[in-house]
This record gives sequence, structure tokens and C-alpha cells, in this order.
Amino acid sequence: MKIDDIKTHIIGEYGIANSNRYQISFVPGRGLSEWLNYSPMPQPIQYDKKWNTNSGRAQIFSWLADEIQLPGYNVVTGDLKGYVPGINMKYAHTKSFQECQISFILDREHTPYKIMQKWGEYIFEHNDEPTISGDRGRAAPDSYIKTRYYDDYTADLLIDKIETKDKNGKEVVSRYRLTNAYPFTVSAITYANGPNQPLRFMTNFNFEYMRELDPDVDPIEEIVVGNP
Repeated sequence: MKIDDIKTHIIGEYGIANSNRYQISFVPGRGLSEWLNYSPMPQPIQYDKKWNTNSGRAQIFSWLADEIQLPGYNVVTGDLKGYVPGINMKYAHTKSFQECQISFILDREHTPYKIMQKWGEYIFEHNDEPTISGDRGRAAPDSYIKTRYYDDYTADLLIDKIETKDKNGKEVVSRYRLTNAYPFTVSAITYANGPNQPLRFMTNFNFEYMRELDPDVDPIEEIVVGNP
């Protein structure tokens, strides 16, 4: 096989995939969106080109996602013995996804870290209101933490993989939707008296399942508008 054949039929006219061109956006419900002051980006591909003040926090959040591990999956199997003498069959019964891991760089306002912290505060609502108690009617603090409902604190995570434009002007070649994601691990941030370097932290997300969407058939505008 000739090198030209490999370039044309395997790699393609525009080269191999780029690892550093992608966009992300969360699609939270109304309550979580207002709490985070975060409006989903209607079309992530736009934010690779220009500033949009209406979704500034979402845009910054996407830009500062320094590294994303697109989740894989595992298939859990069971054993069926004796169906064919001498052969043990392994049948698939459960598809389990790996967690999604995103590493962020902090801007001057620490935007992604503040969003993750507020998300955690939203999941575990801390109520610290004074209540009237005792014979003299004195106000005593009534402090407790309650967990919100699952559907309230989860949000869909959309990941667009962008490549060099083809002849038709198409850039988004893959779009993935992680349904009902939420952060379950937010790493610590280390400050040190040493050479200055960008601050980073890592967040792990749980989610239910991941599906690949067709960017042409499933535009993000419809996903965002259709979100309750």
C-alpha cells in the first residue's frame, strides 16, 4: 500500500484528529442554572471564534477545561456453563460507564472552581436560620443540611469534538451527551511559594449513560430549549 493511499483512505485529506480542539457545556435545570448563574451555551462551536456576553461564564468554563477524559465503558458478564460441553459462555448483562474526569485551569476570578463549589452547596443545602425557642422566646440557631432531589442537582454534559473544516464546512465531528451528571469529587487546590504556574484542579462526574449524537440531527439549541 502506498503512502498516498494511506493518507487518502485512512488518515483523510485533512490529517489525523486533533487532541486540543473541543468544547463542553452543561445543561442544568432552571433551579440549578439560576443558583450557578450559568446559562448553557446554545452552540459550543461558536465559542471557539468569538466572545458572547450572554453566556460569558459558560464560555469561560468551557475554555478553562484543560483536559477531558471522554468516558469509556465496561461490560459486565455472567457465565453460562453446560450449554455446550467443554465451553463456558460469557453473556453480557450490564453496561457500566466509567466516570468523567475534567481538569480545569483557574482564571483570575477562579470561575470553574467557584461553579463547582456552588454546585456542591446546591446539592447539600445548608439551612442556618434562627428559630424561636425557650420560655423567653429567644432566637436559637437551627442549622441543618438537607440533600436536594436527584433531578434537581443533575445536569446533562455536552462534549463537542472539533476538527479542521472539511469541504462542506463541517467542524463538529462528534457530539456526546452525558445524561444526569453531577460532580462527586472536587480536588484540593495547592498554593505554594515557588515558581509561578497556572492553578489547576480536577473534578470527577458521575452520570447515568453516554450517547453519541449527530451534530446535524441533534443541534444543541434544541437540547437547551427543551430542558425544563
